[in-house]
Amino acid sequence: MAKIKLFFYVAIGMIIFQLGLPITAFSAFQVFAEKIRIRKYEGRVYIDFAGRVKASGAEGLSIISGNGEVVLTTDKFPQIPENIEKEKIIGGELPSLPKLTFDRKNLKLFRLGGGFSLVNKDLKLNGGTLETRDGGDNWMILGSVKLINRDKPSQELTGKNFHYNRMKNAISTKNAVEIASFWQGEKLYINASSIEIRLQEKKILISGNAVMKFSNYTLSSNNIKVDTASRRIETDGPAKLTSKEGSLDAAHIVVTITDAGLKIEAKDLSGKVIAKSVG
Repeated sequence: MAKIKLFFYVAIGMIIFQLGLPITAFSAFQVFAEKIRIRKYEGRVYIDFAGRVKASGAEGLSIISGNGEVVLTTDKFPQIPENIEKEKIIGGELPSLPKLTFDRKNLKLFRLGGGFSLVNKDLKLNGGTLETRDGGDNWMILGSVKLINRDKPSQELTGKNFHYNRMKNAISTKNAVEIASFWQGEKLYINASSIEIRLQEKKILISGNAVMKFSNYTLSSNNIKVDTASRRIETDGPAKLTSKEGSLDAAHIVVTITDAGLKIEAKDLSGKVIAKSVG
């Protein structure tokens, strides 16, 4: 009976992993793919997912992507069969997937690419590639990124190349960010050396030559804090607020967004100046 040497290869398969995913708790989740290939090489296990890939887990977690890749150390990884009867492959009899049991520290790479969409009970996240190299504590979200909060689906956040820190539950980027329907249906534009969005706290920390543009206003300062829940914008240090009506330089500026309009509070060398623009 003829035998052939091959990578461990499965058509339509499932593997279970356990690590922390973006915007979700550390938990086990299942990965389904049209094709899964497993091979060992020089102390590493390489798992490739091809075709449509879907990961699912607790609390409504679901990820769909075009492809995927996992790299593990071989510690405690089960033996992979190297030879299989050719007739069994032709007849559709494929070997069962080994049961994967490994510690997070053995995970060297977990990547979902080809465009991905991650959904849980609170948020929806779209991007080009999603990858971690430390078991899920830190993730790179590469390419054009779109983040939608289910509570406020109209306030869609877009940008490029984000980093997600699971312990802080925050995403950050060094690139410009836009938030749709921030005020009166208009976008908020943010540009700075660093932009950190703390998802649970609903706050945005903007640092390093920070510039915000919304409606007819431009606010610039070295550091700016945005509380999206209370719609309060506050600078840390000297700031400048400009609009079609003029400009204001101050040591400290607070902008509060209300249904009636903007309330602007400013402190400078002359004391406290309060201005109000309605509509």
